[in-house]
Amino acid sequence: MKLAKRFVIAHLDTKNGRAPFVKKLKVKRNQTYALVLGPDGREIRRLTKPRTLKEIIVFLQMTVPPPEPTT
Repeated sequence: MKLAKRFVIAHLDTKNGRAPFVKKLKVKRNQTYALVLGPDGREIRRLTKPRTLKEIIVFLQMTVPPPEPTT
């Protein structure tokens, strides 16, 4: 998959407790988010309760810079 080299998709399970980094991301239980994080783990942008895949794709297109050309 071409996007795999640029993106990491993570599923955060907050059902039975939280990993140490979950509190820093300020996510709530039983809530759906699309988060874009920088290389340092800092949040760049957040989409709460996306309803469709198209909404997530538009969010990513507006948030994530295009790849740098390779020579």
